[in-house]
Amino acid sequence: MIDQPSSKQHWTSLKGALNKWRIAFLVLALTYFVFILLNLTRQPMNWDEVGHLNRALELQNGFYNNFVRDSFYPPLFSVLTKVSFDLFGASLFSARLVSAVFSVLSLWVVFELANTIYGKKVALLSAFLLAVMPGYFWLSRLALLEIMLIGYRFPSIKILLVFVLSGDLVLMGNIPNSIFLFSPLHRTHRMIKFMGGI
Repeated sequence: MIDQPSSKQHWTSLKGALNKWRIAFLVLALTYFVFILLNLTRQPMNWDEVGHLNRALELQNGFYNNFVRDSFYPPLFSVLTKVSFDLFGASLFSARLVSAVFSVLSLWVVFELANTIYGKKVALLSAFLLAVMPGYFWLSRLALLEIMLIGYRFPSIKILLVFVLSGDLVLMGNIPNSIFLFSPLHRTHRMIKFMGGI
């Protein structure tokens, strides 16, 4: 018979996962998100945002032929902006909210990546330094692809690191063996590249 984990085991594992560094990161991420949302629409619309908003509106209104014809960028950002339009109404706030959410998710991935490599103190410092970087903060408040592109690059690095540390990925040795072991990660990165536009 299979042993069912008790609720006490779940609580213990959750308590172990939420240590003081993760709680500090959650405070940092929440504070960062609130600062982004405070004046999200105060900045005037950037000319490059207009194309992304129009593509999301084309999707929302069912103009799929126009959407496909004008496909210069990968579709994921437009699809997520369309979902945000459906949830919160078509506005500059709901379009920029997609970038704001992805910027917080990128902070989390940087925290986890640095935690894997260097430890919890450096992980929190890394997330903080990314959060206060002026260019990153500015782009997090615009409906542009750049934050989403960063958001997909960090998980690719994290996946690579997990494979390297687990020993499943051989970067040294003969070339055919390395290519064979690298191919699942390569396919994952190519899928992420297509969806996110890297």
